[in-house]
Amino acid sequence: MPAGPALSCPKCQRKLDANAWQSETIGACNHCLTGFEFFAFPALTARPVAAVPGVAVPAEDAVCFFHAENKAEVVCESCGRFLCAVCAIDFAGQKLCPSCIATKKARPLQEDKSRVLYGGIALVLAALPVLIFPLWVFTIVTAPVALGYVIYGWRRPRSLVARSRVRLVIAGVLAVLQIVGWFLLLGFLLFGAHKTGIIRH
Repeated sequence: MPAGPALSCPKCQRKLDANAWQSETIGACNHCLTGFEFFAFPALTARPVAAVPGVAVPAEDAVCFFHAENKAEVVCESCGRFLCAVCAIDFAGQKLCPSCIATKKARPLQEDKSRVLYGGIALVLAALPVLIFPLWVFTIVTAPVALGYVIYGWRRPRSLVARSRVRLVIAGVLAVLQIVGWFLLLGFLLFGAHKTGIIRH
């Protein structure tokens, strides 16, 4: 009674035939008469499970970019192509198509050697005109621009060296104060002109 795949005697290494087995786990070699027990690992007899693509239904399902007869299961996270279960490959934590994987292997990832420090730019725009007295009038332009840098740079990647968002916060506060100050100043001037009769209805 053979058990599992074709096996050899543990002593003389000759192939065991059906007559060598007394049960599914116990046997004896017909040549050297060595007795043995057989314990099979599950992986020894397990068959690998192949990815089976679904069949695409015309006008209802998206189809694979590489196999028009297969239903699309996922989208390539690099190029956006529709992929079936066969073509979708896990690569560095992403689902990628074979073309993108080949491209990434042929062209190593370049190191990110520089980053735009939006916090520093925003802080300079917000603080410099205030520190240099003759330039304070330019805050009417620099303050909104600085606030724009704060908003845009809040979720952008920061410096390669760990940095907090303190500069963005300080620049944002200064820019908001300057914008509020300009609104108050313009309102005061308009109110004063109206009160003195310069502006009449």
